[in-house]
Amino acid sequence: MTERDDNFWNEPYDPRAVDRFAQLPPATKEFLTKLDEGDIKDLKESMQFMHQAKMAGRIFRWVWVTIAAAFFGVIALTEGIQKVIQWIGHGISR
Repeated sequence: MTERDDNFWNEPYDPRAVDRFAQLPPATKEFLTKLDEGDIKDLKESMQFMHQAKMAGRIFRWVWVTIAAAFFGVIALTEGIQKVIQWIGHGISR
């Protein structure tokens, strides 16, 4: 690993990584050893995209919950105002 790669990942060298690689299944080791720099860049960008997509999903879920709550809140408020107006109207006519 070059100094540039260390700075890219912002992680110091960890000798335990060699032990972890040795414990991987053979198919995984073969996959990882065949990756080139472009593949690693694509994988990193894909992970960032997935993280951003999950975050956007959480945000939009709460946006829709807020919109639905506001909609039903307006309905309830309108119904309450109508009841108050009817109550006042019946009180005046007596």
